[in-house]
Amino acid sequence: MSSKKRILFIINPISGIRKNEKQRLPFLIKKYLDQDIFEYSIRFTQSAGHATELSQEAVENGYDIVVSVGGDGSVNEIAQCLVNTPVTLAIMPFGSGNGLARHLGIPLNPKKALNIINQLKTGTIDVGMYAADKYFFSNVGIGLAVNVVKWFEHHQVRGFLSYALAVVRGFFSVKPISIKIEVNGKILERDVYIFNICNSNQYGYGVGLAPAAKLDDGVLDIGIISYFPRWHFPLYAIFLLIKKHHWIPTYELHSSATCRLLNEQEKYLTLQVDGELSRFKENWEVKVLPGALKVLMP
Repeated sequence: MSSKKRILFIINPISGIRKNEKQRLPFLIKKYLDQDIFEYSIRFTQSAGHATELSQEAVENGYDIVVSVGGDGSVNEIAQCLVNTPVTLAIMPFGSGNGLARHLGIPLNPKKALNIINQLKTGTIDVGMYAADKYFFSNVGIGLAVNVVKWFEHHQVRGFLSYALAVVRGFFSVKPISIKIEVNGKILERDVYIFNICNSNQYGYGVGLAPAAKLDDGVLDIGIISYFPRWHFPLYAIFLLIKKHHWIPTYELHSSATCRLLNEQEKYLTLQVDGELSRFKENWEVKVLPGALKVLMP
């Protein structure tokens, strides 16, 4: 019986900004992955949800490591099946924002990312659960982030500039959302532009609502920016970019292992989950699962 680690690369061929480079990945994997350590397989996803199917098959077939080759959405699809299992997640960041990979310090360069895999340094990170058997790994929320995702999906060319443009368009199309939140035993009622529950410290490009968030502290960071005059937006956007969130008068941050969003409007709200859109109607309960996911990291 082979003593090599069995590793599966799941490649999303359409995510991110370097689609052509992904076509070369089989060559790069063969060249730079340590063949003395690994026995590898490669699969390309064909549709939404396919990565989850492939990841589940990897768990059932005894793989040791599953590699997400894509963005935060791909990580989310793949890691859903790896929570509380012996199987380790690895990331080769090929998405647009790559928030989780950037937080972990995983390089965007494929050769360097493969070297991280070769080192086999394994750690654990917390996982957020926002519904029965539904997980997030970077962040989940409502408001501006939803609009940004919607606008960003329309861009043919991905990158920081198109992301920044989506943020501007998203803000001027977002409306304040009246929400009621239960956190740390208190009920908060707010009219929010942004409500985000963060496991990692960013959406991508170093931008996030909880820059001090940690992946292994057993709590989630709840970032809120309530209503403010729209003409303040350019200044507040700069504050976010330079990580001076506390300079925004309506910004607040809470840390907790659990959080409830009480949806009393009896209508569906759209949320973004690791950069992908979803909808919910009932009260929304979120909790952290400490150290529930094994990850290869620098």
